[in-house]
Amino acid sequence: IRRRIRAQGNISEYAPIFLILLGCAEHEGLDAWALHLFGLAFFAGRVMHAYSVLKAERYADQTLTAIPVWRICGMVCTLHCIGGLAC
Repeated sequence: IRRRIRAQGNISEYAPIFLILLGCAEHEGLDAWALHLFGLAFFAGRVMHAYSVLKAERYADQTLTAIPVWRICGMVCTLHCIGGLAC
């Protein structure tokens, strides 16, 4: 149950800042295709991260037993979207 709580908590930490930045970018006149691309990439990153937390990661004695590739890809996507919109 902790993993489900963390998966939900993680998106609630990143989504508000992304949506604020996306709204600011739209207000400043960023092209619609770019807004959609940022939104799609952010969504894909969050889905990858949630998949990793809920399904892909394996633990033994509270220790992660493999490199969490899906989580890393999801966070890279998320942070690139937030950083790109912030610029």
